[in-house]
Amino acid sequence: MAIATSRIELAKLTVLAAAIGLALASEGLATDATEIADGQPWKMQSNGGPNGQMVLNADGSGQMRAMGLRMRLQWQAEGDRLCVATRMRGTRCVTLVAAENGYAGLEDGEVAFLLTR
Repeated sequence: MAIATSRIELAKLTVLAAAIGLALASEGLATDATEIADGQPWKMQSNGGPNGQMVLNADGSGQMRAMGLRMRLQWQAEGDRLCVATRMRGTRCVTLVAAENGYAGLEDGEVAFLLTR
C-alpha cells in the first residue's frame, strides 16, 4: 500500500510540477542551475527511474545515490539548463523551474525529476 501511495503522490507532484514548470518556462522564469549547487543533499524523485539523492557542489562535481549505489557526477550550468554527466548514463540536460519546496527538471517539456528538501 505504501508503494502505491507514493506512486500516486509522485504522479500528482509530476502533474503539478509540469503545469507550474511549463507556465514558468513560457514566461522566462526558469531557474539558474547554479542556485541549487550548494553541496547539500536534494531528495530526487524521478519520473520513470529510481528515486534517491543528488548533491551538486559549486565546483561542478557532485554525486547521486539511488538503489543503494553512489555515483560521482559532473554538472554544468547553461543558463536555466542543468547538464549532469555520469559514467552510467552519459550527459543529460534539463531545464530547471521552481516548484513547491524545490525544483522540477524538465526534459522535452515533461518532468524528468523533482528535487525537494
